[in-house]
Amino acid sequence: MADGKQTHVGACAVSTAQFPLGTILYLYNADGSFNRQCLAEDTGNDVHVGQIDIAMPGDAAGATRWGIRHLWARVARWGWGAGGTPTP
Repeated sequence: MADGKQTHVGACAVSTAQFPLGTILYLYNADGSFNRQCLAEDTGNDVHVGQIDIAMPGDAAGATRWGIRHLWARVARWGWGAGGTPTP
């Protein structure tokens, strides 16, 4: 991951043009129910503004079953905060 950590459940990749690394996002289903939270720890060429790639537990088949979902995102923390980027 861009912050030097291994990929883990709760991590996500974002476009840094939209969210800085270290941003905590709360993700909600279309009906307003809470789905999960993630920490923006990575970026990539295939992640564009309006997209979030969520690290999924298990194997590739599980991620394929999850598929593409349209969720609402709320920012809980913008970037790493005053402490700066943690050292891996």
